Amino acid sequence: MYFWQTSRTFFQDHFSFTLIFLSPLYWILSPVLGTYSLLFLQTLFISWGGWASYQVVKYKTSQNFTAIFALLLYFLLYGRWASLVMDVNIEIILSSLVPVFLYYFEKKRFVFSYLLFAFILFGRENMAIWFVFIVLFLFTLHSKQSDYKRHLFILLAFSVVYFILTFALFIPLTQNPQEKYSLFNYGILGKNPFEASLFILSHPWQSLKYLFINHSGRAEYDFVKTEFYTVYLLSGMLVLLLRPKYLIPLVPVILQKMYNDSPIRWSIELYYSVEIVSVLPILVAFCISEINVVQKRKNQILWIILLLSLMVTLYKFNPPNRRIGWYGISKNKFFDAKFYRSEVDYKLWHKALQQIPDSAKVSASGNIAPHLAFRRYIYYFPRVEDAQYIVLQTNKKHYAFSKEKYDSIVNSYKKA
Repeated sequence: MYFWQTSRTFFQDHFSFTLIFLSPLYWILSPVLGTYSLLFLQTLFISWGGWASYQVVKYKTSQNFTAIFALLLYFLLYGRWASLVMDVNIEIILSSLVPVFLYYFEKKRFVFSYLLFAFILFGRENMAIWFVFIVLFLFTLHSKQSDYKRHLFILLAFSVVYFILTFALFIPLTQNPQEKYSLFNYGILGKNPFEASLFILSHPWQSLKYLFINHSGRAEYDFVKTEFYTVYLLSGMLVLLLRPKYLIPLVPVILQKMYNDSPIRWSIELYYSVEIVSVLPILVAFCISEINVVQKRKNQILWIILLLSLMVTLYKFNPPNRRIGWYGISKNKFFDAKFYRSEVDYKLWHKALQQIPDSAKVSASGNIAPHLAFRRYIYYFPRVEDAQYIVLQTNKKHYAFSKEKYDSIVNSYKKA
């Protein structure tokens, strides 16, 4: 990962070790996949999560159609397709591994479960608090099984300790005066997780309201939270109200979404629902398998949820039907012919990029840099430093600047 700020490091974006483990695989895969190697790996992780969703539901319920339902729902939920608009993202990879962890834990493959747990936990700073709730949920499934409970106590203790150490010790160690950790964006709650927890406990009614209201002060984000709840209630979450224990794994994810200062994180856009879509199919399948009705009636409920989810996803593919429709409008609607056409002359671009030597120092805009990756020196424009080449798509803008400011920076280099 690279940044346009000269003082910023990878650990100041996320306290994560995942890409450190995955990146060396580039040297194995690059002869075939080139700079698409990590994207290919991410697709494998997503597929693994779908397979595990099927397997864990089949193992726990012994109902083949319910297991097929979980697999289909995993790939039908809108958030799955919205996340594919993004490039490789740690959250997508880690969330896809949660069903895999659940499957092997249920199968009592505890050694492999611990390895998956560690990989997920060390992948991102917020995974520890999610696992606290995942473990609490597993306690409800295995409250009378001592062989499971012993391992759950270990996982719970490690999650709590790692979460405290991460925010109290590890993250402060990675900071410098120029660049502070900036992803605890919960201004309405406090400056850190401990202040936030205290606010929620001391102001329960206000905290509850923040889960549903627009606290940004900007009218264009009204009903963004309502849209999220509507999409996922229709896509199966509603049935979880019949067995509230199945809501437990969703609690920290929803709290993190709705309390955030950034309205895009409340939404159904990009990868900001990927944790939900990764575990919701399993939770819904488990919940329906427990309902005290005949199997034929259960299957009818499963079909209704699949149909509703498909209808919601198809409806939300169209940007005018979304509250924040200007995000991710190009590469999620897979049944549209435009999905298979590049918005740029890619042959011309590749011809131009081939003129840049592999050893050259390059400054490139975000959409171009992945095609030039895995060289010793590459900078995120407008960070140029000692670059020998600057490569830009000038009709794009930088996420950190207004279009006017970005154009001004580009023009200054054109004239230099």
